[in-house]
Amino acid sequence: MSVNLLCFFGLRAIISYFSFLCPIALYVIDFGDASCLKLPFMRIHLRLKSVLAILLLLNATTFSSCMNDVDIAPTSTQSPTLPLPAGPYKVTGMIYNYNGSITWAGPSAPIPSGYTSTVDLSVYSPKIAGSIAPVTLEIAFADIPLLSGNRAYYVSSNINYSAISFDFPAVMYQQYSNISRYVVSYVPATATQKASFHLMTKYNTLPGGAGNDRIVDEYLVQM
Repeated sequence: MSVNLLCFFGLRAIISYFSFLCPIALYVIDFGDASCLKLPFMRIHLRLKSVLAILLLLNATTFSSCMNDVDIAPTSTQSPTLPLPAGPYKVTGMIYNYNGSITWAGPSAPIPSGYTSTVDLSVYSPKIAGSIAPVTLEIAFADIPLLSGNRAYYVSSNINYSAISFDFPAVMYQQYSNISRYVVSYVPATATQKASFHLMTKYNTLPGGAGNDRIVDEYLVQM
């Protein structure tokens, strides 16, 4: 039980107790022995009537004054999170190409040195995200053109759009190997905020790790 409710019931108990005693005292003074009507008792009589009037007034107002303080969850002013928006995204980032296999612990570690070349992903901006399910977008992967059912990001959100994950179509797992996927950051869309996500992927260009490793570091911002 909240403090406010305890306040209400406690005051009601005290008021009820004294409201019960005051009429009894007034009855004795009003209808008792005539000798009680001397001046001191008249003063007591008037004071008790005043106290009774105050108690009755408090009794009528205590409920509203206490209950007005009952805890109510404040109305949130934060804009609700929106579904993943389809449409154009500005792209920045890099592809790091290696000869053979490398060891990399993921985004918590720096990009390994020794890469033989890089690709600036900003030249592929913007990319168009298409909705393929209620909570899933299809977006071109790295420097590969988007073809339906081909190599692409499948970016999906949870039911309240507060978090995302991503995967690839089956053809990616058939043509490549050792695929590791990382969501580095995600900013959901709201009425006042554009969606953005930072994705990183490490993979080998041939099945069975027989090709060359690549790291794709890609950042997409809704336009």
